Amino acid sequence: MSEYLTVERPTLQPLPDEPFETRRLFSLRVNRFSQINVRTKRCSLPVRLIGRTVRAMPHASELAVYDGQQEIARMND
Repeated sequence: MSEYLTVERPTLQPLPDEPFETRRLFSLRVNRFSQINVRTKRCSLPVRLIGRTVRAMPHASELAVYDGQQEIARMND
């Protein structure tokens, strides 16, 4: 096994400095009831977001919702 690493080592790239996001990202439009549906979770959002597209990141036990870079909701199971 080590002989393979010796051969490949010169071609390996360094790991990136920034963390890599492993969660799935959804872009969803806020419906007329001020809600989004992500898989089996429904999340109510501020009325001002109706018709806008937000990003949702479901985790194993929570759902985080972002408008641009700002987190606007976090829902725990």
